[in-house]
Amino acid sequence: MDTELDNVMDYQKDKVKPSSYKLYKQSLKKLLEIQKTPHKSIGSNTLVELEESDYTINNIASLINNFSDLKDKLTKKVDKKAVYENNTIKNYLSALNFIKQSPVIEKLLKEDALALLYEFFGIIKDKIKKNTLSNEKSVKEEENWLSPEELDKIEKKLKKEYKQNKNKDTLQKLILVILYKGKIIRPLRNDYAGMYISNDDDTDGNYLYIDEEDHTKKYFVLNDYKTQRHYGKKKYTIPKRSVLNRLLTDLYEFRVEDGVTHFLENPGIKKELTSMSKNNLTKYLQNLFNSYLNKKVSTSMLRSIYISNLDFNKLSTGKLKKISKDMTHSFDTQQTDYKKLES
Repeated sequence: MDTELDNVMDYQKDKVKPSSYKLYKQSLKKLLEIQKTPHKSIGSNTLVELEESDYTINNIASLINNFSDLKDKLTKKVDKKAVYENNTIKNYLSALNFIKQSPVIEKLLKEDALALLYEFFGIIKDKIKKNTLSNEKSVKEEENWLSPEELDKIEKKLKKEYKQNKNKDTLQKLILVILYKGKIIRPLRNDYAGMYISNDDDTDGNYLYIDEEDHTKKYFVLNDYKTQRHYGKKKYTIPKRSVLNRLLTDLYEFRVEDGVTHFLENPGIKKELTSMSKNNLTKYLQNLFNSYLNKKVSTSMLRSIYISNLDFNKLSTGKLKKISKDMTHSFDTQQTDYKKLES
């Protein structure tokens, strides 16, 4: 269905990470939907679905050639609130920037449209930089921010639900809430997605190691993550007497019973027994927090919440740098990107 999109993108496929290529492709599909949706319908939470006939070279090129119209949709406000956050717009523009030199469409692109794209891209990046330097929460962050009390409330509620009904999806939700609260392991990115469970303590990829003889001996291993080249292999040990350790044993028993090795599993009958992708983990967490607190929260925000709740007056620079390393980002990223102040 999206063969033409692959044709446009394939010229640089080997030069970017698979995760980046996938994100660019998802962004371009979303832009095609936005392009097809009438301006008056933007912000109604429903975009026009794409058909096979929408994936043409001319349509893809028109994302840039008709950028003025696309820009109007991306910057639309409903009740004085922006439909698309600047970071979301930046991701979309990065995808357009990725395909602009594709031999398949390069000769079709108009210079004035490219100039408008470059100009707007610069404006968006400046806005993000200004907001980052101020350390203020965005409107979206203000609306969906979680307090420590709210996280505790969800954890307690899920514990109660799991105690009443040993359901593996409830168990999975409880484990994720504990992991992203950061009390045992400081919040990671979406690295738990695609992870598998292994009894081999020296293998490839990202996995949860569980000792075959002593199931209380557990640790997470990251070999493949965003900043792996800088920080190398990471290992996070689970305390033997912790609630998390016991819950992970329960999850392991569910997976063994089902004959699968993945750590996280997609919900629903149709997707049952399939490993959860990073994109699906984001949706899963958003649905989880939305159902309990009517808030949409991602891993990035959970990492930001954890850092913002640290007592910076009592923590030394050395300790803060250790926290940054555990979370696989730099000290500067901690201070400028994740640490948020009241706006």
